[in-house]
Amino acid sequence: MVVNMMKWVAWPPLSSSKFQAKITIHHVQDLSKSGQECSSLSVEVKWKGSSNRISFKRGTVKRDMTKGGLVNDDGVVVWNEEFENVCDLL
Repeated sequence: MVVNMMKWVAWPPLSSSKFQAKITIHHVQDLSKSGQECSSLSVEVKWKGSSNRISFKRGTVKRDMTKGGLVNDDGVVVWNEEFENVCDLL
């Protein structure tokens, strides 16, 4: 009896598209109504990368942080900072 074996790929090939993402953080408002007193605030942006499917290591995380902005009398913190990252979408 002769049996022919075929190669079978369990997963289709991954095709990814790269995009350049820009995030601009302008301001945060209505902080005077929160009831908590704070003089300085900052915003942290986490860019989570995909983990490698072969290894058991954790995925990469890139972090960007704004400068410490001072709260105005009307409860507004102004930054106008821009962050860029290249993202892979599968």
